[in-house]
Amino acid sequence: MLSLFDREFIKTGIFPRELSKSLRVASDRCQTYDYGELVAMDDMKSQETLKDADTFVATVEKYLRSLGYLQ
Repeated sequence: MLSLFDREFIKTGIFPRELSKSLRVASDRCQTYDYGELVAMDDMKSQETLKDADTFVATVEKYLRSLGYLQ
């Protein structure tokens, strides 16, 4: 899924490369903390992941608005 996102949206310049990086970090953290050993994510990582998720959603919403899919 991540490579498809990169191919369709990052390499074409629709979204900035930083969005791909934050998506990969979030995916890695999800794998680690959801499916790995029972270890809690520290507050700093949690806040960073939440901030990156907010940025990701805002960026995608802006793009979808520009295409007329959202108002």
